[in-house]
Amino acid sequence: MTTIPIQLPNLNKTHIWMNVLIDTAMLKKERIQYTIIVLSGLILYFGVNSIIKKSLIGRQSIFVQPIQTSKEGHIMPSFNLLLSDSLTTFNTDSIPIGHPIVLFYFSPYCPFCQKEMREIIKNISKLSNIQFYMLTSYSFQEMKLFSNEFDLKKYSNIEIGIDYSSFFGKYFDTAVVPYIAIYGKDKRLKGAFVGGISPEQIIAVSKI
Repeated sequence: MTTIPIQLPNLNKTHIWMNVLIDTAMLKKERIQYTIIVLSGLILYFGVNSIIKKSLIGRQSIFVQPIQTSKEGHIMPSFNLLLSDSLTTFNTDSIPIGHPIVLFYFSPYCPFCQKEMREIIKNISKLSNIQFYMLTSYSFQEMKLFSNEFDLKKYSNIEIGIDYSSFFGKYFDTAVVPYIAIYGKDKRLKGAFVGGISPEQIIAVSKI
């Protein structure tokens, strides 16, 4: 009887090769995961940058063109306002230099004036360095209604009064409201605007 020798597999070698294969697979998996993370990071980075750029472009697009008045660079004219206490007559000559100034010509019944007023109040903390003078040619009672509606007396940098001689409309040759004239801290006209403008643009123009 012939005995046929049985050759058993080398278990140690098989085990080593299996470990090598497992390690290689895990390394490939880690590389794939790393690649995915890097690509995701790049996509996120460029995506966010694109959104920011679009946001900045959109923000810039809300800036409106000033109208040409021939008064640009001129010192603020001198005229009188009757203030909301009905007793004080205020002359613009008494406005000190050192802070930007906005003259806001409005009608108490104009929805665009009301919208602009809401925007100013909403952003009053950003505009705290700017002095606002609200002026109208309407009656004292109508001016007071507007003032009370927005509770303007509680804002230290907002003054409201009646342009009882209609000087502003004649000076700028306008009957349109809202009409906003922005003066720099030197009291020289930086820009005039018909219609509402953003608080950001008021700040930007006042610094020109």
